[in-house]
Amino acid sequence: MSTTYDAFLPEVLPWVPNCAEMVAVNAIRNACIDFCALTAYWQHDTYPVPVSPSAPSYLIDVPDNTKLIEILDVWVDGRRLRPRDEPLIRNQYVDQDFRAQSGTPLYYARANPDEVTLYPTPDHDSNGKLLSARVFVAPTRASIDILDAIYERYAEVIAKGAIARLKSTPMQPYSDPQGAIMYARLFHAETMQVRALVQRNKTRTGMQVRFNGSHA
Repeated sequence: MSTTYDAFLPEVLPWVPNCAEMVAVNAIRNACIDFCALTAYWQHDTYPVPVSPSAPSYLIDVPDNTKLIEILDVWVDGRRLRPRDEPLIRNQYVDQDFRAQSGTPLYYARANPDEVTLYPTPDHDSNGKLLSARVFVAPTRASIDILDAIYERYAEVIAKGAIARLKSTPMQPYSDPQGAIMYARLFHAETMQVRALVQRNKTRTGMQVRFNGSHA
């Protein structure tokens, strides 16, 4: 379930007099993007897809109107793969083309923004095994809403980010450089608190922040 950005307006408009709703909604959207990117709060488990021999790269599916920010975990057939940058993988095969190696995947790299590449390249013994991942996402600039859970818990935090953006706009009735700095500091401090909470929950047994499903 999701909440449209205009639901945040009562938390924003009283502090930016004479601001057009369209302008405020855009600031709210941008603040939501910042919040999700900074906190890793919106986490998504991808739909398992079968691995194919000789196919090293796979698209990561994300909810509609979101963008992939970071990959948290990747599994093949329930086995967790280790993240590796391509230069490190290349160094493991000093006299060989690392891209030509096949076998049971042990590592993954993110060579392209929306793809995960497995190393070694899956062989025939890997055929049909399921690839899945946990990622965190943020809304796109074309989005019109955000998860209910984020709105219900953090509407006031996100409003501070939107107010900071609006007050920093020059030559407007609501322009307020000092107020913009104050609200930006509050937004940053509170988003860092949420980030710390997400990190603590991730390390506790049986406690993980998980949000799945489409963004519609």
